[in-house]
Amino acid sequence: MVAREKRSWFIITYKVPTSPSTARVTIWKRTKELGALALQQSVYILPNLPELKEIVCHLKEQIQQFGGECKLLEMASLEEAQEKEIIGEFNRLRNQEYEEILGECGAFFQEIERETKAKKFYFAEVEEIEKRLQGLKEWFDTITRRDFFKAELREKVRETLQECKDKLDIFSQEVFSREEATTKSSKINISGFRLKEKIRDTRQTTRETYSRDQLIARLKEVVNKLENSTLDIGEGPIGALPESAALELKYKTHRSGKSLTIEIDWQDSEEMRREYEAK
Repeated sequence: MVAREKRSWFIITYKVPTSPSTARVTIWKRTKELGALALQQSVYILPNLPELKEIVCHLKEQIQQFGGECKLLEMASLEEAQEKEIIGEFNRLRNQEYEEILGECGAFFQEIERETKAKKFYFAEVEEIEKRLQGLKEWFDTITRRDFFKAELREKVRETLQECKDKLDIFSQEVFSREEATTKSSKINISGFRLKEKIRDTRQTTRETYSRDQLIARLKEVVNKLENSTLDIGEGPIGALPESAALELKYKTHRSGKSLTIEIDWQDSEEMRREYEAK
């Protein structure tokens, strides 16, 4: 003969002031979330499990904060027939909740079938159905946390949710295949699109050392080159200057006070005039 598993239990009894009613509703909702079984009004029972002990103590504190009274009793065991009846009632409540999920799963299958018949093979539909499936999974996880005795519909719901995922995967694959086919057959001309490209800075910096007199002579040489409509300060010609070029001279002294940066920019003054007139 197999020995009966010994279980201990929490018995929770409480009284909460009738006003305001929000306190009574809050505690009622909390007991339902925990999966506690009502033995009679304001008397609940829960299995004495390690993961529930702290939660039940917090419930007691919450009742007291509302100005109520709460007693938390621990029972070492129940009579066999009584325990069997109580576990059966726990499972009945959980099966009711599982049946609700199964009903929503049926609606889930109908939605995919409806969208397939209507040929609504769009990514937006995939997103919407995925959110619905995620909600069903979270609902299932919530119920399993209070399914202390593994009600019989638990595994059926788990398998049905997997079927939901499989149906969604098939629908998603169909949406992907159709979009891929549409993209391949597209005749959009992209020759006119200008794609931004990050261009590496190709400017060259040449450092040379001069005496004071040599530098003055070098700068004069640069001015003479500009008069000849060329600019070849470095190893070769950098660019030609149009006769209508407008030049801009920039210089910047550095914090050390011992260095100076000079920049010469130019632009065709006719282009500048046209841009101004266009504005």
